[in-house]
Amino acid sequence: LVYSTVVRAPDAPYVRVVFEELSLPGTPGTPDAAFVQITSLHDQAVQQLDARTGAQWGNRSAYFNGDAVSVELFVSPETPPARVRIGEWLAPERSICGTVDDRTLSADPRVGRLMPAACSAWLFNERDNCLLTAGHCSLSGSQVVQFNVPLSDAAGNPVAPPPQDQYPVDPNSIQTTGNAGVGRDWATFGVFNNADTGL
Repeated sequence: LVYSTVVRAPDAPYVRVVFEELSLPGTPGTPDAAFVQITSLHDQAVQQLDARTGAQWGNRSAYFNGDAVSVELFVSPETPPARVRIGEWLAPERSICGTVDDRTLSADPRVGRLMPAACSAWLFNERDNCLLTAGHCSLSGSQVVQFNVPLSDAAGNPVAPPPQDQYPVDPNSIQTTGNAGVGRDWATFGVFNNADTGL
């Protein structure tokens, strides 16, 4: 461990760390690879990013519950110099449409939440790692699909699942019609494997 800090956004329901610079030398998956470990101070959820997974996540972390995370940089004695520069980013305020919340719970494991667009996305059998969502959802490489999503907190704020249930969108996979109207409002995209589980 050569560096650690706490990123804090007081009273925020969740935090996502943006790395303005993330230089992690060494071969990913080997003992000489430098990596960053992010840990929620709220529920101790952990994510590790190396050069490969950091790029797949667009130099951003998963979403972490609570208003603070620790960020730690690990290198081996053989690792060339590593560099990390941090900013922070929070999801904007969002609300449901209308005055009545008529949503119903779903436990379908194929359905996930696309963040920060706050759209739903679902797996389908076209090809591995492929999902479908509405075309009007703003897709980019900074989007993340979350599965096994917990209920919101008492104030209605989204609660994130552990990083092991979050997958970054592969920006090169996005195919969309945009908001082309009824019957043509669709987008397909792929995700990278999870940085921690490899799933």
